[in-house]
Amino acid sequence: MNTQKTLKTITAAAALWAMTATAPALALDMVKDGGGGTGGEYFVRGVAVVLGNYGELGLQYMAASVAMAPENMVRHTYLSGFLDLPRYQNDVAVLESVHRVAPLYAPAMERLARAYESQQRYADAEAIYGHWISRYPAAPEPLARLAELHYFNGDYKSSLQQFEHYRSLVGDSEYALRRMIDIQERTGNARGAKRLTRQLAQLQRETEKARVAALSQSN
Repeated sequence: MNTQKTLKTITAAAALWAMTATAPALALDMVKDGGGGTGGEYFVRGVAVVLGNYGELGLQYMAASVAMAPENMVRHTYLSGFLDLPRYQNDVAVLESVHRVAPLYAPAMERLARAYESQQRYADAEAIYGHWISRYPAAPEPLARLAELHYFNGDYKSSLQQFEHYRSLVGDSEYALRRMIDIQERTGNARGAKRLTRQLAQLQRETEKARVAALSQSN
C-alpha cells in the first residue's frame, strides 16, 4: 500500500462527501485502506467533518472508526495527526470526547494526560496514566510519564517505584538511573544514590564498549 497516496485519496473522498449527497458510496469506493472495512463510513465522515471545521464531532467519528479497526494504521495516522494540530493539543473537552469513544486508543490517552498536566489537573492525569498502564502493561511510556509526574510533584517514593517498574520493562536505562539517583539524593539516601551511581557507570562503560566494537566492525 502506498500510504501517502492513500492519505491523499482519503482527503479527496472526504471532500466529496462534504460536497454532494451522492458522495458516500463514491467515497467508500475510493478509499479501500483507510475508509474500507469495519467502521469505514465513520472514518470518511469524520475526516469530512473535521475538514468542515466541526472538529470535535469529526474526531469522534474517526475515534469510533479506530476503535472498530485498531489495526488500521491509516486511520491511526489521520486521527493522531489531527489531534496534534495546535487547536486540539490542549483542548481537554475534545480529547476527553475522543477518549470516551475510543478508550483503548493510547495516543488519545497520552495527549489527554498531557493536557490535564498543563492545567495542573494532576489527579486526572494520574488517573489517565493508570488506565493506560492497566490496558497496556508492557508499554514503558506511561510508566515513565507517571514517574515524571510523581517526581515533579515531589512524590519521590511513588516516582521511584514507577521508575523501577519502567526498568523492569526496558532494562538498564541511563535516563531512569539518573532520575533515580537524583531522587535518592533528594531524599537523603546516600547509600542508594551511590549504588545506583555505580550501576550508571557500569552501564556507560558497556555502552561505550559496544559503540567502539560497532565502529571497528564497520571499518
